[in-house]
Amino acid sequence: MVAALVAIGPFTIDTYLPAMPIMAREFGVSIEQINFTIITYMLGYGIAQLIGGPLSDQIGRKKVAYFGLGVYIPCTLLVTVSDTVLMVQFLRALQAFGGGFATVICMAMIRDSYEPDEAARRFPIVMMIMLIAPLVAPTIGILLLGFGWKSIFIFLAFYGVIMLWFIFLIPETAPDLTHKIHLQGFLDQYHEVITRRVQGKLIPVRYIFAVSLSSACLIVFISNVSFLYIINYELDEKLFPIFFGLNILTMMFFNAVTARLIKTISPYRIFRTGLLFQLISLIVLVTVVTLTTPGVWLLTALLSLTIGMTGLISPSVTALYMAHYERLAGSASSVLSVSIFMLGAVLAGMSQLFYDDTVRPIIYTMLFGVILSNLIATTIPKPKNAITKTTPV
Repeated sequence: MVAALVAIGPFTIDTYLPAMPIMAREFGVSIEQINFTIITYMLGYGIAQLIGGPLSDQIGRKKVAYFGLGVYIPCTLLVTVSDTVLMVQFLRALQAFGGGFATVICMAMIRDSYEPDEAARRFPIVMMIMLIAPLVAPTIGILLLGFGWKSIFIFLAFYGVIMLWFIFLIPETAPDLTHKIHLQGFLDQYHEVITRRVQGKLIPVRYIFAVSLSSACLIVFISNVSFLYIINYELDEKLFPIFFGLNILTMMFFNAVTARLIKTISPYRIFRTGLLFQLISLIVLVTVVTLTTPGVWLLTALLSLTIGMTGLISPSVTALYMAHYERLAGSASSVLSVSIFMLGAVLAGMSQLFYDDTVRPIIYTMLFGVILSNLIATTIPKPKNAITKTTPV
């Protein structure tokens, strides 16, 4: 259920990717303006998680999810009656706000329900199941395009209704609820999360920046994938899900590897190894696109390895980071999610800013983020204790 709920994010982004060139023609705008609706979604999603996380610590996970889905469903339907791209962008922001509220509770619910070592084993399993959404979403989008692009958003609204039913069925998991909203408490909770020290150092916040800059590769890729394949390589829209799916399948593979390795190998070692391989694959990719014009299969192979490393990095860092929080699991999850989406949106915007009708700005932006991520990772010491023996504040 948690994996299905968190999949609202990738479903809402990836299902309409094949429709973006058609939407651009129908609204009479450039593909870059339609691409910007993805960045708009990510910004709205991040802002919602910034509010929804600490709110769920105060009034409960389920109430936050009810509100989020109550916003998400009608805004998704209203996209179908939009007559300008500005209206689409506005509604996408509201849709994202609702989606962010609904999904921010997911990792917190796992942390509520399991001890840190068991939660560490659950995170990659949930993420692996969740990755089914971006794998099948473009195919669903292609099938629905036969009924017009608006049918995609009708499907998304229906999915939101199913998630609302799921939330109704599950119990509340948050501990020590006040059942009252304290706005000042938001700042106090975030301050406590961000300033949490381990062995006298600000270790958790370093994990946040390291994984956010690494995960930005995926967000930059998704923001530009329609241009990359449909426009740049002139792929038939029916082939789009295949090439897009290869990247997601690689990430699922490494997520499955993480789920097995994390039982015997420390998350820290998996995290650092994933970052190193991601950097190496991007250096090769940058060299290739700088010196030649790679074929679509070569580019996809190198991109898949780069994107796939997120399957090693993200669940490992989530386990390391969330182990330092229990009572503030919602706030901690919120900070992590917001950082990933905000930094991802910034780097995606950079790739659009330097748009030159080639793939180079996309790949260069990815390399910039991964270099920074590796530099930050070098400042994070190897944990002295097991995950279950986190040093208290």
